[in-house]
Amino acid sequence: MSEHNHHIQHDYDTSINIIGGLKDSHVIYKAIESFFDEADSLNELISVRNEFNLRTEKSRSRVERAVKGNFLSFINQDHQDFLRMEQKL
Repeated sequence: MSEHNHHIQHDYDTSINIIGGLKDSHVIYKAIESFFDEADSLNELISVRNEFNLRTEKSRSRVERAVKGNFLSFINQDHQDFLRMEQKL
């Protein structure tokens, strides 16, 4: 069997497309800030205050999952600490 006949299945995460559809990408910085702010939460920012200016609850939920999956998933504690430090600068 030649190399050309091998099929490799790739799993693609298309949730970044949700982020790309946001009108204002600067709200991502607010999301990261709220993640590290004990007085705030990502859910408050997106779902309650609707600072992402999304029309439906379904859209808000999708964006919240996409932000968590693409920006707030850390490899280890050092990775999280680095982002926390960068966010404060």
